[in-house]
Amino acid sequence: MEKVLVIVADTNLYFFPGFKSDTVDFCQLFVRKTHKPFNAVKKLFPSIARLNYGDWKNRLGDIDRIVLLDSPVLQDKTLVSYIRSRRRLLPIDIYSWNMNLLPAEVFSLKKQAEKYSCGLFSYDEAFCERNGFKFNTIMFDERCKCPRVQRKSDVVFLGYSKDRSGTVANAADLLSSAGLKLDFTVVGSAPHGVKNANITYVEGYIPYREYLKRVFGSRAIVDIAQQGQLGYSMRVMESIFYDRKLITTNAHVADAPFFEYGNVLVLDAGTTPSEVQEFMARPHMPYGDEIRRHYSVEAWAGRFSKRTGGDINA
Repeated sequence: MEKVLVIVADTNLYFFPGFKSDTVDFCQLFVRKTHKPFNAVKKLFPSIARLNYGDWKNRLGDIDRIVLLDSPVLQDKTLVSYIRSRRRLLPIDIYSWNMNLLPAEVFSLKKQAEKYSCGLFSYDEAFCERNGFKFNTIMFDERCKCPRVQRKSDVVFLGYSKDRSGTVANAADLLSSAGLKLDFTVVGSAPHGVKNANITYVEGYIPYREYLKRVFGSRAIVDIAQQGQLGYSMRVMESIFYDRKLITTNAHVADAPFFEYGNVLVLDAGTTPSEVQEFMARPHMPYGDEIRRHYSVEAWAGRFSKRTGGDINA
């Protein structure tokens, strides 16, 4: 099998810290966090960023493919050219799991992909259609576990408000009216300074391990999609890999193979508290191993090699 190196901006996020595989490895772009003076000099002399590259730069000769998440490519405008100068024929793929990229950022990614013969992928099919990217799913690692914790809530939500503050508030109110115990946390300020009584507002990043304790202490995960989003978020992956029910505003989930298990409730303007109660009262049906394998990191990495032909979803 191919040996794939994945470059990310921060290996302390999500499941990255404890990830181990014989075929895939996640590495941080810079060995140390960059600060304003370094970033200012980097704007004038972009190649100086290479002085802060992580150990991945010494492993380019030992891999069969490299996947660059969009953030590192946008942070370091010389990253792709550096890799191409070191390995002229190495397959390079750029993967975006951020559908809120600015037009200038999308243009930059497309320009570099064309110049240096890179694959260009996104997890969101609508984003792909709008911008000429190819599709690959999001991924997760089932080995990322949490110690057993006592149940503290019925549903858990954690996220930035972004363009969805009204939707988050409406979902919280609906679930509360259904009699559920909520653990709803929004990172950032309340819109217009008006706080919703069902939501806790915090400043600053909450460590992923802390969030997982909330997931394991809850019966269901709430997923609030961004406007126009079709791609499945990390919340969807967590519900599959941790056997939790999913309550989501992403109607596209109804088209997924795992929807038939009956563990997903799609919220819309017509959803009633009684429908929520009936959904939560049903037993959870464990997902089959084939579902988890499809969204595993290894399967995700393997799909990049199919970009020249065949079905990327196979």
